[in-house]
Amino acid sequence: MASFVRCWLIRGLIVAVLAAGGFGAWVVVNWVSPEKVRAAVEEHVRSLVGESVEVKVESAAVRIFGGIRVTNLTLTRVGETTPFVTVPSAVIYHDKQEFNRGKLSVRKVELDAPTVRLTRRVDGSWDLPKFPDKEGAADRAAPTVVLRDATVLLTDADPDGFPPLALKNVKLHLVNDPVAVLKVDGQCSALPAGELDEAGRFDPNGFVIPLTVTAKWDLTAKQFTAHLDIPDVLLRPELAPTLARFHPEAVRVVGGLSGRIGVKLDVTSASGGGTAPPAVAVRVDLRDCRYEDDRLPKPIEHVAGSIRLQNGRVSVDKLTGKLGTAAVELHLETKPLFGPAPPQFGPRLRPLTALAQLRPPPHPLAAGDPREQVERRLERLDLTVRGLSLDDEMVAKLAPDGEKWKREFRPVGGIDVRVAFTRPDGGWRREVDVIPNRASVTYDRFRYPFTDLDGRLKSVTASDGTIPAGAIFCLRAVNQPTDPNYPLHPHYLVQVADDGTVVHPHTQAKHSLDVLRKLCSGRSAPDAAATARFDKLTRQGEKMDHYQTLLAAAFASVSGKQEERAAASLFTPGGTHAHKADTAGEFEVLAWLAVLPAEATP
Repeated sequence: MASFVRCWLIRGLIVAVLAAGGFGAWVVVNWVSPEKVRAAVEEHVRSLVGESVEVKVESAAVRIFGGIRVTNLTLTRVGETTPFVTVPSAVIYHDKQEFNRGKLSVRKVELDAPTVRLTRRVDGSWDLPKFPDKEGAADRAAPTVVLRDATVLLTDADPDGFPPLALKNVKLHLVNDPVAVLKVDGQCSALPAGELDEAGRFDPNGFVIPLTVTAKWDLTAKQFTAHLDIPDVLLRPELAPTLARFHPEAVRVVGGLSGRIGVKLDVTSASGGGTAPPAVAVRVDLRDCRYEDDRLPKPIEHVAGSIRLQNGRVSVDKLTGKLGTAAVELHLETKPLFGPAPPQFGPRLRPLTALAQLRPPPHPLAAGDPREQVERRLERLDLTVRGLSLDDEMVAKLAPDGEKWKREFRPVGGIDVRVAFTRPDGGWRREVDVIPNRASVTYDRFRYPFTDLDGRLKSVTASDGTIPAGAIFCLRAVNQPTDPNYPLHPHYLVQVADDGTVVHPHTQAKHSLDVLRKLCSGRSAPDAAATARFDKLTRQGEKMDHYQTLLAAAFASVSGKQEERAAASLFTPGGTHAHKADTAGEFEVLAWLAVLPAEATP
């Protein structure tokens, strides 16, 4: 009896194994055959990218230990021959139960060594396919995406856009957890695409920027945050022309800077998906850098410190360096320098993007007084130079009349210099301290040396922000050659005080414009009370001697010559021209504004 039972058990087990094998073969033939799997993968990818993209998969097969192995996946735009996405190898982790029902439900995708080619159009958009909307997609978690050793090639169709870039060795991890939040962590090496060889390899000793990125997109709050970190990169002068496409002054600033730097960038968009510009914060850490400029007597060596950009303002907590043997220390904070371009001649605005925030607004003055150019952008500055040597090269570069001063005083030794600039209570204040440091001089007309000089020379220039009475003149040069050092030629804006002092010469036109804006803001017609006072002071315009004197001062500040006779013609019939005696040129008064003194209060 026992042998009979054992015999039937063995026969039953054999039949069960054969049945299971037959069912497995039926499943493989009908659902897990490579051709059916390949077709299912193509159909699934096609549903994601839409009909404008052609999808091809060379092969796809179910792996024994889970997942679908895919080889040579390509995405090509309809009408083109070159794929914009190429994936040599990928693994798709799917829901097995759904797959057995004939539906491919993806939980995770791993892409090995993919290549992606993207182009930024002239209008600023990218040539990404238009993904079809999926009903209920916002309520379902997106599959986890893992990229390993990817390459992303970026080009810009705009001739003034960024140069071709390559992102190599891209590692990226995208996860949708919770459902309303997309999180991205990645790292790569960015480099100019021209440094890649035909095989896609790059010179490790070439210019390469290693960077890491973390980002989060909150689908409920419609808010995007991102952090980019460039821990260490070798900055070279050859990078300046590339950066100049993003910032016009990069050639002048970065062109002379070399050394190692680190960069941190944080971008946060406004919640709710509004049109407000994103908040951008940048920190640049300089490590043992070198800065060269033709306007400096010597290169500044060993530059170290941090520079921050936030809300359009640049701040330097402490930047140190060596100018020859002198120690340099700088602290500063600027006014808002960067931001979206203001509306021009109407409400039309440029798109508000993070890139727009890093572009400087156009400024009418590109030349003029260098000190005025710097100070008009500053909120505060504290510059200290200790142990500045008074050698010939240093004096000639730093002092406007350095050669003459050197001949007359023959200085020896060094000095300490401190320059401080602040804006208290709407005005401004500039302090310059010069302290001898083992210095001696020998005056040319008194041939006895003064040694071991002690004490200090201090200059303080300040303004409380009030506008002095006087006049503002807008002049135009006629029949005169263009001045290459003055970009506003042929127009000259000059502010003159009642005592004849030129408050703002034509090289400080920005300050005169600020005064005009402050005086005329909110007014669409002349001030009736001020007009009545002006008529009374000038006897209905018959007594204009005072303003003729102010106009002569304005002419003199522009031409370098007194033009009293020409100024007198401003208030006589038939002329508003000031002829220069030694040239064929002349000045024409386009407009002027009288600034009356405040009325005395009883």
